[in-house]
Amino acid sequence: MAQGQATKVKKKKKSVLKRAVQARQRAVVNRANRTRVRTLMRRLRTAITAAKNDTAPIELLVENQDYFKTCKVDYHGGERYPHLERDPSKPDLLSLVIRSQTAQASPAK
Repeated sequence: MAQGQATKVKKKKKSVLKRAVQARQRAVVNRANRTRVRTLMRRLRTAITAAKNDTAPIELLVENQDYFKTCKVDYHGGERYPHLERDPSKPDLLSLVIRSQTAQASPAK
């Protein structure tokens, strides 16, 4: 269900109404969780960026149900974005797949 859309209720049966209420409640919980994760990712990116110019390690407060632990990460390299590189010693299977897909999509003359 898209965010902000009303749930359609077709029949007034008890099970249908219950499912509609559950869907609305789940949508609220999912929205809250999504907001929480985005906030935590923003804070982590800020901490990584700040650690690039600082000598102190990054301190993470890790939660596992009722147990909290402080972890220190000694990293000062800033954000990194990995990318994939093809191994020349292995066969190029992706090109074969793409070539077969484009051959099927093009009309035969």
